[in-house]
Amino acid sequence: MQSVVRRSDAFARIGGEEFSLILPNTDRETALKISDKILKSVESMDFDSLNKDISLTVSIGIACYTDGSSLKSMIKLADQNLYEAKNSGRNRVRG
Repeated sequence: MQSVVRRSDAFARIGGEEFSLILPNTDRETALKISDKILKSVESMDFDSLNKDISLTVSIGIACYTDGSSLKSMIKLADQNLYEAKNSGRNRVRG
């Protein structure tokens, strides 16, 4: 994540296997590009544990701020988009 996240961004573990990335002053197109970089970065990780290949995937849900959006509504939308990404085959970005 350090190679993808900018100094102005906030990255945090929400719980379990869910994380949040807040991208201040970022439009949807840039958020999609950053999400794609994250997806490719995770996808390229190679693990060899107990002589078994392990691959990781990531599903990403995006919510963009619009005038009047509350933090609660943005989190809800990002979560809905996350589950849409998971339900459409995982290792995807929706939003």
